Amino acid sequence: MMKKQIVEEEQKNFKNLSGIFSIFLLATIITPVPLVHFLSYVGAGIWIVIACLGIYFSILVEKKKKELDIQTYKEIVAFWEGKSLTEIEKAREEGKRPYQTIVYTVGAGVIGAVVTLFFLWILGV
Repeated sequence: MMKKQIVEEEQKNFKNLSGIFSIFLLATIITPVPLVHFLSYVGAGIWIVIACLGIYFSILVEKKKKELDIQTYKEIVAFWEGKSLTEIEKAREEGKRPYQTIVYTVGAGVIGAVVTLFFLWILGV
């Protein structure tokens, strides 16, 4: 009974952190142009704060994922549903992790480059 309560608390905590991170990620994507356009440097400062909070919560989510040993989408979904993967499924998911890291890194670089080019285009540089 105690183990079930602990797991439920961990699930709730993980879902809350994930939700907060999602909100800040969405705000980081949507708000930079309006903030800078309407508030100039103050807007840029506000956006930097939003981005920093998003980074902070992403670090918390990653720490929680590591603590709970859930890294892939399938593992996270199973955790949210209160299930566990079989040993074979777990081994398959662990085998995907190095490739996913490379894809995420390259993807983040591409997104960063696109956002930078977009800001340069908006600012007319």
